[in-house]
Amino acid sequence: MTIEERDALLEIEKKLAAIESLLQRLPEIQAVVLFQMYDEYQTAKMQGKKHLMFGLFLRPIRGESNNSLMYCIHQFYHKGAFIMRIETLTAAEATEVLRGLGVKITPVVLRDGLLDRRYPFGECFQTGNGSIKCTIYKRLLDAWITERATDLPDAV
Repeated sequence: MTIEERDALLEIEKKLAAIESLLQRLPEIQAVVLFQMYDEYQTAKMQGKKHLMFGLFLRPIRGESNNSLMYCIHQFYHKGAFIMRIETLTAAEATEVLRGLGVKITPVVLRDGLLDRRYPFGECFQTGNGSIKCTIYKRLLDAWITERATDLPDAV
């Protein structure tokens, strides 16, 4: 083995040791990120702002209760800090989104389509007093749009 090859091998070993060190610290790094997300959520909540925070519903893996990341997630889960949110739109809001993408639609047509189950991204029902209530699920609407959207040709 030449000196250059030996030096290259030592350099690779140093880099692998650094990677291993980072991997060992990954749970602590992830926990710090989770705490930061929770702080941002609490700050937004106190300021009356909306803050979408996805929940992590994980229980500690049996035999790994000392894993700090799993412990933090477990604590957040049981203390109710993590929430799962379902983003919804009104018929008027969904109509504006669709109009912005070139769909010619009105809130009434959207409501009728939801009532007839022609659109898979929401639900509509008629209440006892005759009014119509609609719930459009943003994630399902986004998926529906993605399936149908076409790219615009490049501007010349």
